[in-house]
Amino acid sequence: MAFEAAFGWGWLVELLQEHGFEPHLVHPLQCKAIASARLKNDKVDAATLAQLLRADLLPEAWIAPLPV
Repeated sequence: MAFEAAFGWGWLVELLQEHGFEPHLVHPLQCKAIASARLKNDKVDAATLAQLLRADLLPEAWIAPLPV
């Protein structure tokens, strides 16, 4: 599952991992496909993230382990 970095995303990573999903934190400055889109809404952004993840082109940010 891919999601954009925003304040307080740590709980989402924990929840996804507890349910067996692999979280992918999108690097906000490197994801120009979303930032430069003419049509900007959650549905379009989600579809773009899914396509980038599927193509292994998603610019990811590091997810620090919980102890860090």
